[in-house]
Amino acid sequence: MAKSIVVIGGGIVGSSTAYYLSKHSGYTPGKDKITILESTSVASAASGKSGGFLAEDWHGPDTASLAELSFSLHKELADTYDGVNNWEYRPVNALSLLGQVGPKKGKLDESKKKGAHWLNDNIVDKCTVMGTPPSTAQVTPEALVKTLAEHSKADIVIASPVKISRDNDGKISSVRAETREGDNIEISATDIVLTAGPWTGRVAEKLLTPAEAKKCRVDGQRAHSIIVRPSQGRELSNHCLFTMVKERSTTHEPEIYCRPKGTAYICGAGDSVALPDDASQVVPSKSAIAELKAQSALISDYFNETMSVEKEQACYLPISSSHSPIIGKVSEGIYIGAGHSVWGITNGPGTDNDLNEDNPETLIAPGILEGRALSIDEDTLEPLTEGRHGLLYRCQRKIDDNIGGIQGWIALKAINVFINKKRLPHDALRESFILARTHHPNIISLLNAYESDRIYVLALPLQPLPLSMILSYPDFVPSFSPFSHIARSIIYQLLLAIEYLHSDEVGIAHRDVNPSNVAVDGNGCVKLLDFGVAFEYGCGMEDEHPNGGMYFELATGAYRAPELLFGSRAYDARSTDLWSLGVTLSTFFSHLTSYNCSTSPRTNSTSSISSSISTSSQGGLAVFPQSTESIAVVTQDTIRCITW
Repeated sequence: MAKSIVVIGGGIVGSSTAYYLSKHSGYTPGKDKITILESTSVASAASGKSGGFLAEDWHGPDTASLAELSFSLHKELADTYDGVNNWEYRPVNALSLLGQVGPKKGKLDESKKKGAHWLNDNIVDKCTVMGTPPSTAQVTPEALVKTLAEHSKADIVIASPVKISRDNDGKISSVRAETREGDNIEISATDIVLTAGPWTGRVAEKLLTPAEAKKCRVDGQRAHSIIVRPSQGRELSNHCLFTMVKERSTTHEPEIYCRPKGTAYICGAGDSVALPDDASQVVPSKSAIAELKAQSALISDYFNETMSVEKEQACYLPISSSHSPIIGKVSEGIYIGAGHSVWGITNGPGTDNDLNEDNPETLIAPGILEGRALSIDEDTLEPLTEGRHGLLYRCQRKIDDNIGGIQGWIALKAINVFINKKRLPHDALRESFILARTHHPNIISLLNAYESDRIYVLALPLQPLPLSMILSYPDFVPSFSPFSHIARSIIYQLLLAIEYLHSDEVGIAHRDVNPSNVAVDGNGCVKLLDFGVAFEYGCGMEDEHPNGGMYFELATGAYRAPELLFGSRAYDARSTDLWSLGVTLSTFFSHLTSYNCSTSPRTNSTSSISSSISTSSQGGLAVFPQSTESIAVVTQDTIRCITW
């Protein structure tokens, strides 16, 4: 069947989608058709006003493979279409600058500037290399986006989408759009891709069903930028700077990207002004622009009043409700690629490319042209455990039948949506949001989430070895020869996970730390699981209970902190985590398993921990990540909390 694909949005993701769809082996020119439906103009929003910094390996686990793929595609595109000349592609050096406005410090050793000779001596406290070629690069985004749109051979229609039409079978049949002159046009469509950047959420609410739109929550946050040219004779180096400069009680954090043709892109000064109707209505704040100019002048005399300002502009960063990109299939015939935040230019090409065979559910082009989507082999579905609020299954993940192939085991956590049981602290939707926005190697990652028939399902990587099982082995005791190394590594990784969650930037308390909610994979990497009763600071959960206050009816058995046992509805959730963690760690050094922690107490067993953890190529135990401190050092605060 011929495909008529409408890509809504003409930014980096939309243009990349159209380009890679047109290059896909399943696409037939003359038979299939691609339309870019853009309300203003191609690259008119953030994709035309962003800095264009590219980084290969600065990303969390959920986007690391996407970024690696995209980074290689940027180089491939530059090689194919002379990106050096057409959109100023080049490798760059990235620096972190820590500085302070204060008394003059005298002449600074140039080596401390790491090659950025144009920095003011008086401002530099410390320069650190963050990235070097070949893992960091830059582009001028507007030129790149327009090149991709041109080479996609797509029809570009300047109009705003108004309505989707579906046939009697519920399949997409067309998109109605309205031009700026008020004329209505009907575009034939078999598939629709939402790539409208910060406007994606609004477009989804207008065009899709409420259930579909719920999966596409993306909004925008305004940021400002200027493009400046230092006075004649002042040449900038090949650097992108990420700064933190203190001036009395204020901290300035402008980013400065030196570009090949003598200009500098300087950005920052974000604010909370609401997203307008379209890109043509985005205007910069005069005070924010003035702030950027003043901040850049502190950092370098190259940016004082002698410079020429070529552009003053603003754009909106696309931010999803989970603070992670939303990529893939929404429903039959509808796809999304949005919410990339500051990494849209870096990750745009990989969002839509079909080369990443390991993660087919994150790809748009294969989903449309091959029918590929995240699915499971229902014949392999089997229950693992039953909890108070739902069931945990395991099953094999597969690619759609017309592709074939099994993609390994995953866990499906099916949770009842208790419409009439509001007093339960478990919140499946909140758990999915928390997992989507946490990015740490010792926190379980979220593969997918969806709701069906009052059941909310979370798809998670299957973790083979719960900590409760490790603790149940009779040979896992201090006298066991690998005990010290394994125990130290597990404890250290758990502390890293809790430290990350409790940080001011993340602000989450788990509230149910116990050995059953900790697992170890075959590589010795610890994963903290089950965030169903987690507490988020700063979002009003201090009154989460219907009668006011916080839930205390949570945590597990002997791992519950005293304040929970005594029924407090006003407590420090982070402290309860430390108590539970302390009790968990104490079980490493006891021949008893704490009450109600596991169905497998320490008894005589033919199983051994050595055989349960995958072996390395040298034939020994899997290489557990090594802690940098002794057990006594890394656990001293936790041990103190359970012995006060």
